[in-house]
Amino acid sequence: MRVLTAPVLLGCVLWGGSSATAGDWPSFRGNPQLTGATADTLPDEPKLLWTVEVPDGVAATAAIVGDHVFTAGLSGELHCRNIKDGTPIWTYQTEEVGKFRPGFLSSPAVADGRVYLGDEDGFMHAVDAQTGKKLWTFETGAEIISSPTVAEIKGSDGKPVSVVLFGSYDANLYCLDAKSGELRWQLETQGNVHCSPTVLRGEDGTARTFIAGCDEHLRGAEIADGSVTLDVEIGTYLIASPAAANGKVFFGTYAGDVLAVDAVIQSKPGANVPEAEAVVWRAPPEGQFEYKSSAAVTDDRVFVTGNDKVVKALDRETGKLVWETLLKAGSESSPVITGAGTARERVWFGGADRTLRSLNAKDGSEVWSQNLRKRIVASPAVGGPEGGTVLVIGTEGPNGAWFCFGG
Repeated sequence: MRVLTAPVLLGCVLWGGSSATAGDWPSFRGNPQLTGATADTLPDEPKLLWTVEVPDGVAATAAIVGDHVFTAGLSGELHCRNIKDGTPIWTYQTEEVGKFRPGFLSSPAVADGRVYLGDEDGFMHAVDAQTGKKLWTFETGAEIISSPTVAEIKGSDGKPVSVVLFGSYDANLYCLDAKSGELRWQLETQGNVHCSPTVLRGEDGTARTFIAGCDEHLRGAEIADGSVTLDVEIGTYLIASPAAANGKVFFGTYAGDVLAVDAVIQSKPGANVPEAEAVVWRAPPEGQFEYKSSAAVTDDRVFVTGNDKVVKALDRETGKLVWETLLKAGSESSPVITGAGTARERVWFGGADRTLRSLNAKDGSEVWSQNLRKRIVASPAVGGPEGGTVLVIGTEGPNGAWFCFGG
């Protein structure tokens, strides 16, 4: 593993802070807790504002900060676009390896004037958000599909320090210094780390990160030093990213279960926490299918989309089914909740039937849908400047595209 740096460009920072401000969607699930929920609302019948063709297709989720949209594709290109019409402001490319240019399956995360994302060749990239110039890259041992999460901790001098958390298919969870790209620590697991790390803060201000691994373990670690706080063997393959809320993490499994796990309980050194002690509730599957998408979490609900062709809303405290809606095809697109906590709460997601949908979060009834002509595995991003909230989503496969909807 090595860090490659580029000269840092001086000048004003375009955006400050490592957490989302009102209207921003700066990373895969919108915030470090990966809840996939926002109080911002969209029209019930949004208009198509612009499209951009992507010959190699899209699997990653866009990031939205201010009046800029950051999009990454399988071509190995990262674009910063004008939110009004999709025109590119700058383009960043991965370096060719022979005749191959590593693509991006990882979604970009934007914080403190920098854009972070991983590529198929195992490099984590940091790019200047204002200019598109490379700041540094960090090499891991295998491809990176995990979307980075940016968190803030206290440094040894008591001052805040931003770090970048992500997993790699080399079976490690990494924590890098966000500014320099230097390795702070890495946590070895026994399988690929496909998911994005979530962040949960305790009442004392300490921050922990959690990953659901392909080795069938849910793990937690102190972000300050990487020490393991939780290790629970779930007993099935895990690739969906966990969402954190109220001292628990929520995720679907490859066996079709949805789980809520106590994130406060702590492992003893060298020992796993028994599943029976850690799992708060388990919603069992009906039939054989897997969850590849990540759950969305609000104050009272957990929303999941799966390959069983069903969208479900579960009670957050008990896991009991509130409603379910049948689909024509399965979905690997992680749902996003708009209008969270309001009467206009909606569930947005794409599907294998090429359709982008909005459901009423109260009862699961369909509010709106539109066929985008290609399969959708990416998740929606919702954000924008005040009065200009939009939804951006991409489609997979040859001749895919980015779509922007709004009022």
